[in-house]
Amino acid sequence: MANSVNQIFVSEVNQIKADLIANHEALGMKASGKWIENLQALLDVTESNLKAVFRDMAYTEQLVQGREPG
Repeated sequence: MANSVNQIFVSEVNQIKADLIANHEALGMKASGKWIENLQALLDVTESNLKAVFRDMAYTEQLVQGREPG
């Protein structure tokens, strides 16, 4: 049972990553492609722990929120 739960978890995390990339492209944010290349889903999948952390470029907040003037 745990193995199938782990597989579902990994599959869902991969789908979230794919959705993030698709939205990034759909919003016209892709310039150099480095954001997509550097987007990582770091997984910690054990029998008793399911954890995912997404790591991206330092400028992700500016892509989403914009920058203040100056």
